[in-house]
Amino acid sequence: MSYRYLLYGAVLLLVSGCAATALQTVNTLMPRFEGGYAADIAYGEDERHRLDLFLPDSPHANRPLVVFVYGGAWQFGHRGQYRWAGESLAAMGYVTAIPDYRLFPDVRFPSFVEDVAEAIPTALAECRQLGACAGDRVVLIGHSAGAHTAAMLAMNPDYLDHTGIEVCGWIGLAGPYDFLPLRNKLEDIFPPSIDPELTQPVNFASADDPPVLLIHGKDDTRVYPENSHRLAEALQAVNVPVTLQFHADTRHAAVLFGLSGRLITEIGVRDSVEAFLGRLTNP
Repeated sequence: MSYRYLLYGAVLLLVSGCAATALQTVNTLMPRFEGGYAADIAYGEDERHRLDLFLPDSPHANRPLVVFVYGGAWQFGHRGQYRWAGESLAAMGYVTAIPDYRLFPDVRFPSFVEDVAEAIPTALAECRQLGACAGDRVVLIGHSAGAHTAAMLAMNPDYLDHTGIEVCGWIGLAGPYDFLPLRNKLEDIFPPSIDPELTQPVNFASADDPPVLLIHGKDDTRVYPENSHRLAEALQAVNVPVTLQFHADTRHAAVLFGLSGRLITEIGVRDSVEAFLGRLTNP
């Protein structure tokens, strides 16, 4: 049985709701990783305040740290399920951090965004200690709810400005950026004590925002592609460099698994991410 067939099976598992099984399948089927790990690094007191670092076999200290934020509707997920994403990004030559963060119902917005913001300085410090990073430049990449967090960190200065960290670019994979009115469980995840407009990344578009790559499947029925379209319009209106890619016959999970480089290579998610990172590193 081919890897491709098994990986398509993993996507079907994810779409059907068997996310943990699907993600572990991709972990198992990834090629041997030639880099290194620094695992279970604490960045806070909570049991979910932990991160893993993935190191290229030949790190380049002048490159930014990549931080991958997984999705899961702000309710599910663990960094171990996304080992394959860290390995794929590290194989491009970038030290990559994958933090866990607290989830609903234990916390509500903006706690999960604040957790990732807290994780980044720890990841950078560890990276510098290993001699694999220089400076305070970071690229954020997120999928689904993780793309919402990446967008908030990149576009709302309240989260990271006090740290001196520079978000030099970010990548959103099938993210929700403009999804008012809040309905169903979202009304609990995003509490009424916070102005709903302040929960939407599209409302933070400004000329100071870093370059962005937005990728979305045209057949995504979980997070509608209009989210990426409207965010791109808002950023382009203030002259922020935006690369926007829509892919036909592509759904929510496919954009995520495209990052592996082992599945759905026709839409070239991994190639687009690598090219974007390269432009940030060598403008």
